Amino acid sequence: MAGRNTMNALVNTAPLRYLKKVSNRDGALEMLGRIPGSRRVSVGADRGYDSRDFVSEFREVNITPHIAQ
Repeated sequence: MAGRNTMNALVNTAPLRYLKKVSNRDGALEMLGRIPGSRRVSVGADRGYDSRDFVSEFREVNITPHIAQ
């Protein structure tokens, strides 16, 4: 059930990214940063997100990225 609540939180924040005109990477970090709790979470992404800087930013906010290469 926790996964379902997390997905709802991400979907509800998605329109904000388009209104603010931020990049996809910044929008992803913003949305994922809103996940409640202190436990590490895992997310998947396509290879467009495969950069050293982006992966390190994910890890700084307690997110384990699984990115296609």
